[in-house]
Amino acid sequence: MEIYELSLAIAFAVIAALIAALFFYIGYRLGVKKNKKQDAQGHEEMYLEITKTMRRELKESEKRYHRLIEMSPQPMASHREGRISYINPAGVDLLGANNIDEIIGVEIIDIVHPDYREIATNRMQLLQEKKYLEPIEYKIIRFDGKMAETEVTSIYDEHFDSTLIVFRDITEQKKMELAIRKSEERYRRMVELSPVSISVFTEEKFIYANTTALNALRAQRPEDVVGTSPMDWVHPDDKEIVSRLIKNVQAIGYMPPVEYKVLRLDGEAIDVSATAIYDSQTSSIELVFEDITDRKRIQKALVESERINRRLVELSPEAIVLHIDFEFVYINPAAVVLFGSPGFSEMPGQTYLERVHQDFQDTARARVTSVYEQQGTSPFVEQKIVRYDGTVIDVEVISTYVPYKGKNACLTLIRDITERKKAEEDRLRAEKRIRDSEDCYFRLQTSLDQFSHDLFGIMKISELKRRLVKEVKEVFLTDSVCVIEIRQNNEKNIVSGNEELPERFLAHIARQEHEEQPLCEIMNAPDGSYIKISQINETSFFLAIGEKPSSLQLSPKRIWLKTICRYVSVLFDNFQVIEDLTKEIEQVASHQLAPSWLLRLLFNLSENERKRLSQDLHDSALQEQIVWYRMLDQLSTDQGVPPEIQRQLGQISQGLLDVIYQIRITCNELRPPMLKEEGIVSSLEALFEFVQMRTNFCILFDADSFYHSLDDEQLLAIYRIVQELVANAAKHSNAKAVQFTLKSNLDSFELFYKDNGVGMDLTEGKDSFISMGVYGMKERVRSMDGRIDFQSEPNNGLEVIISIPAVLKKDHFNRGDIYS
Repeated sequence: MEIYELSLAIAFAVIAALIAALFFYIGYRLGVKKNKKQDAQGHEEMYLEITKTMRRELKESEKRYHRLIEMSPQPMASHREGRISYINPAGVDLLGANNIDEIIGVEIIDIVHPDYREIATNRMQLLQEKKYLEPIEYKIIRFDGKMAETEVTSIYDEHFDSTLIVFRDITEQKKMELAIRKSEERYRRMVELSPVSISVFTEEKFIYANTTALNALRAQRPEDVVGTSPMDWVHPDDKEIVSRLIKNVQAIGYMPPVEYKVLRLDGEAIDVSATAIYDSQTSSIELVFEDITDRKRIQKALVESERINRRLVELSPEAIVLHIDFEFVYINPAAVVLFGSPGFSEMPGQTYLERVHQDFQDTARARVTSVYEQQGTSPFVEQKIVRYDGTVIDVEVISTYVPYKGKNACLTLIRDITERKKAEEDRLRAEKRIRDSEDCYFRLQTSLDQFSHDLFGIMKISELKRRLVKEVKEVFLTDSVCVIEIRQNNEKNIVSGNEELPERFLAHIARQEHEEQPLCEIMNAPDGSYIKISQINETSFFLAIGEKPSSLQLSPKRIWLKTICRYVSVLFDNFQVIEDLTKEIEQVASHQLAPSWLLRLLFNLSENERKRLSQDLHDSALQEQIVWYRMLDQLSTDQGVPPEIQRQLGQISQGLLDVIYQIRITCNELRPPMLKEEGIVSSLEALFEFVQMRTNFCILFDADSFYHSLDDEQLLAIYRIVQELVANAAKHSNAKAVQFTLKSNLDSFELFYKDNGVGMDLTEGKDSFISMGVYGMKERVRSMDGRIDFQSEPNNGLEVIISIPAVLKKDHFNRGDIYS
């Protein structure tokens, strides 16, 4: 601005000098005319001298002022009739020209930006009237194509009919003004949009409040705040202290954050934290405040929460300790009890690791160090701690980071799990017992199943004794098992099994009152146990175990021993009678074939014994198993039993149910149910349906041409023969299909059997026939005066044709299909 004023002054000085010279010249000319009559020569000489002097001074003045304009940093130019006639070097630089020649003669209006040309034209016309125009801002087009912001002052020289233009480059100034405006706008927006309440007051009156401040005071418009006094909003309880603080702000220029209450427009009091800054240039105070009502409420709630949490920690039944660098800072009463310490006063200076058992110190140190460093939480782990009295207990611990007085602290919860560990060990032992019991039940079930199945192939009492001894040895894992026979005179005789049992044990059994001892009850002796299985005439038979295996104390095995002895007891007497009768018959027959009536008698006796055995199994062993099953099932549904134990008890119940099912099957095999009531056809259909569920071959049964009504002996004989044929097919034939056909004739009925199995060589199959039970089938057929034929070849199946004499009733004589 100073350069601009200097340039303008120089221009006015040059013009003034030219005007003064002109006036002097005119005065001189008038003076010459007036004194014309004076001495012409003297005056003429003086005039010439003065003219030379004036011309010399004028040239020097023009040269001096021209030099000033040339060297002036202020761009200047003059134009005549709209074309530039002169421009100084500063003007050349402003227009971006290479030299003055590029500019001279250029239309002045061409360097003006099109947006300003109309204004420039109007000013040029107006300048001729007013001679001088105030500065105005133009945009000009430089010769390099760039734009420049300028401030232009115009002066009209009427004497030379030219216009002097003085430029001032305000491009940078405009940029700065724009930057300042943007900065002011940005900061204004920041203040307006600030989440912090900002207000300004002067002379104890608000002159500004941003949107956040209005919202905090519940004001709808700026007018609700502007013009009011800051003290109008202060709560009466805090007016005195706020007034004193405002005065201090004016004195020291700053007020640190202070909390007080203000009243909003709706009358509600809120807590604020305010800071004030004094601006000495405007004598105003900028007040920045923040609504801290919620924060104060949260702080109050936090304090209350801390009080409650501390109380909860103190009343917690779980041991809780706070430690820094492992050193105890706080322990709750439950931890005092857990450690067995007299009190917290005994704990300072001691460390958490001192209470950890040495076997767990390394892992505990690593885990807690990780919590300190990573500021995290460890998982629940089990370890042992040492109480003050030296006892070691099992605990479960978890540690978590907590900030405490600017330090990294660790909060550790310790739970005594000694009782839980003991309960867990008890549970594991119980589970093991249950698993052992499951295995035991399975083995015992398998044993009973196999034993009952084997009984069908036993017809001699000696085989029965050997089979019993063998099964007891396998179950109780001992060789000290035998069947001992004791007569009335206490004479003892080991009839099967180990003959090297302790003599004292055998003598103890012999001394007992045999007739008064119950059947199938386990009796204890000094060196073992024994159980009475039969009493025939004056002779008693005992199963003796010459040691005391621990498994004999298990209830399932004692039940199994009683059950299997009942099996044997039922068969024992009958086998003895059958053997005695067979011997007598053999003596009578003198090596001849037994008559059919004798065979029928023997088979009837056998069936009666089967019936009796089936009844005994059903009424004793089966019923006892059912009772045990119901008790076990009730226990497995008890809500007090853990779920895992319930599941295992359920598995045992299922195993016991399988035993019950197997006993039922055995009873049905010993005595087919509803055979007399349903007849042979329905009974065989039921048998085939049951067998199909347990075998892989298909059974075809045709009884459409069967019309006979069979007596009891024939019913049982045909049923047993079919049972044996089915059993042989399952064990030996490897057949895929088996066919049975029952057919009636006038004086007989026939049973046909055919399979597509491996067959056999009948010429070399005597031993195979015996093993397949063929002998029994032949004897049954012969007992009914029937005939049986076998037809077979290797790999070509087996056919059996059985014909039994029988007479049809009269109502079947006229059936044509009998003769087909």
